[in-house]
Amino acid sequence: MTPSADAPLRIRVIVDKPLGLLDYHVPTSLKTDIKIGVPVTVPLGKQQATGYVAELLSPEESAPPEDFEVKPISAVDHTRPSLPSNLIELILFSADYYAATCGEVLHAALPAVARATTQRFTITPDGLKALDTNLSEPHQQLLEYAKERPKGFTLTGLTRALQWKRASAGSRLRQLRAKHLIELTGAQQATKRKLLSYRRLPTPPEGTSKLNPTSQALLHVIPTLEPIPATRLAQTHPGIFSRSRLKTLERHGFIERIEKAQSSNPYDITVEPDVPPAPTDEQAEVIDVLREACSANTFKCFLLQGVTGSGKTEVYLQTIERCLAEQRSALVLVPEIALTPQLGGRFRARFGNRVATFHSGLTPDERRHEWERVRSGEAPIGLGARSALFLPLKNIGIIIVDEEHETSFKQEESPRYNARDLAVLRSKSEGAVCILGSATPSLETRANADSGRYHHLRLNQRVFNRPLPPVEIIPLSTTERAGDGIFTQPLLDALRACLDAGDQAILFLNRRGFAPYVFCKDCGTPFRCPDCDVSLTLHRRRNCLMCHYCGFEQAAPTTCPECESDEVGAHGIGTERIEAELKTLLGDVPTIRLDRDTVRRRVDLENRLNEFREGKARVLIGTQMVAKGHDFPGVTLVGVITADTSLNFPDFRAGERTFQLLTQVSGRAGRGDKPGRVIVQAFETEHYAVNCATTHNYDDFVIKEMEARHELRYPPYSHLAILRFESEEEALANQEANEATNRLRTRTEELGHGVSVLGPAPAPLARLKGIYRVQVLLKSSSRRQLREVLSAAGGKRKSGIRQILDVDPVSML
Repeated sequence: MTPSADAPLRIRVIVDKPLGLLDYHVPTSLKTDIKIGVPVTVPLGKQQATGYVAELLSPEESAPPEDFEVKPISAVDHTRPSLPSNLIELILFSADYYAATCGEVLHAALPAVARATTQRFTITPDGLKALDTNLSEPHQQLLEYAKERPKGFTLTGLTRALQWKRASAGSRLRQLRAKHLIELTGAQQATKRKLLSYRRLPTPPEGTSKLNPTSQALLHVIPTLEPIPATRLAQTHPGIFSRSRLKTLERHGFIERIEKAQSSNPYDITVEPDVPPAPTDEQAEVIDVLREACSANTFKCFLLQGVTGSGKTEVYLQTIERCLAEQRSALVLVPEIALTPQLGGRFRARFGNRVATFHSGLTPDERRHEWERVRSGEAPIGLGARSALFLPLKNIGIIIVDEEHETSFKQEESPRYNARDLAVLRSKSEGAVCILGSATPSLETRANADSGRYHHLRLNQRVFNRPLPPVEIIPLSTTERAGDGIFTQPLLDALRACLDAGDQAILFLNRRGFAPYVFCKDCGTPFRCPDCDVSLTLHRRRNCLMCHYCGFEQAAPTTCPECESDEVGAHGIGTERIEAELKTLLGDVPTIRLDRDTVRRRVDLENRLNEFREGKARVLIGTQMVAKGHDFPGVTLVGVITADTSLNFPDFRAGERTFQLLTQVSGRAGRGDKPGRVIVQAFETEHYAVNCATTHNYDDFVIKEMEARHELRYPPYSHLAILRFESEEEALANQEANEATNRLRTRTEELGHGVSVLGPAPAPLARLKGIYRVQVLLKSSSRRQLREVLSAAGGKRKSGIRQILDVDPVSML
């Protein structure tokens, strides 16, 4: 709708607060600037808030109800970029479907660059020169103000300092930015940040004895040759690091500081361009189908099911090439940051600087830089994890969701959206092709393909006709063990043979730490988290017990607090224990461990993956970080330490996740010139999830798992929602859950819907971070009926209780 000059105009605005849509009146002077996606400043209580125009109301809707005052917007905020109207629609749908506020979704969708409260501006070199020219007085004042603040300033600070109205300040700022006299910090200059490094001087002055012991210790760990970044010092030596100590050592001449310009581009490196390889016959057939669909400029969703190593990524690349040739953009979603470095390298080798990478592992400057490149059209390809779904790409031709089965596409905090499902919706809205790619598609996606909603494409063969690796199951209950029992003798023998041949191996266990359970061997007292209903995990290198849910830590015990026995033992296996046992059995074999204890930053992950790819380590030990997406040609052996660990989770998807993990990690073997081999250790060797994974038989697994799902009415045969109540008082959580359950059952009876209301019951993790958790599970074959019943979930909110609604949950814990 285009507003006429005379008709009154009322709009609905998404504000950057956890609120729903708010109505505002548009002054006549601002009507011509108003359209969907335009950033505005609006009054909210006694303050000003930023937001985006979400709806233009018709003249019939513009008359406010009686006794209802509609305030006018304050200004159109030209300092912030507009958002595409399709993106606004996606935000509105997400908020409605996943029971969140529009403001919450907006906050999740936008990086700091699109929020006025975090935008900073600086004067440019041209702006400094312009101070001596004949400028208008307001512009002269603004540049003088900017000159006095070389580190930048905000629009709010400018309006307060110069006593200007926000609209006037924004307009003048916009005019100077158009003349390149003022710029948005970090958006146009990618080399503003400085990386501070330090090195110890080879001939320091005398007097180190005067330093306190902590400063002496810090001095000792600073190298004399290669400078070490301060950020790395802080990570590797947190007990002795401090900026003030560095300044003291520098001031007294013991160390020198080196400043290096650091680009805001997260991948500001030169990548050798590659030449597209000739596709296999299977790939060529799939590429032709997808290219034809892209050229039709209409929505179509495909499930691309390809065995590991079949070349799905090459299919993506060649299909995107067609979209770019037709002047359309592309969005590629991957489930985890762990998959971004290698995939990003392949995309940049093919498309150069036209690729923007976006995920939570980037710094705020890097996110700002990449987001701006997408918005401006400089980068027509967006690549990233879950939040990249909301990149402001225009004229999208294709959206790809790689490893679509991964649960990390679902956000576990509000807004609890599933990026995979919303990717299909955004593709439909944009008239684009959507590709859901996986070697082990989720059962929901497979059901959509079987029903004809999605078009099913397959890649059944690996590239270069490489065979899928044979998989051998080793029963843990009857097979001879080596060392302390982690490795069976067949796995250890295979590992030795692999290393003797000069090859690499991956050892997989989806559990970090040294041991997941610690208890007294005399009285049986377990060591549990005081705030969570879980056992503490032993981390031997740090000599502590840790809760992986709330972060609680305590020193590793030497005696039992109940009986004072010194027979305190650890039970179970974690990746840290595998690493220690490997050194005992094989000596100093170069190993790399990849889990959340060893990977804190994106650079740590990239460095470790590159070291292994370059052959600097022979064995890679890790959790699910190593299980999918990586291509290591030197790996000929994959060992799964305990295949059935995840089968014991109280979740109806436990079998599916076990099958997917085993299939994915098995697929890391034999991707180079040498054939691969997989050895799987398991207790439940007869479980169909384990058996089907070891025979690479996805279709048989689907048949067996679908039978179980159908019998119990679980997805894809139903739709779910979890209503959870959390409180520090267990009785209050139970009371609220009971009252809500009664309302839901009454509503179901009134509507005559076949919605099952199960519970209330304690959540599988009944207590986390000192909070008791009680939940109600709802099942229905109809999404519409489920939503109608859920409308009765609300009641009068009480203090001390938190109510959470998770629509289409992927975790039942």
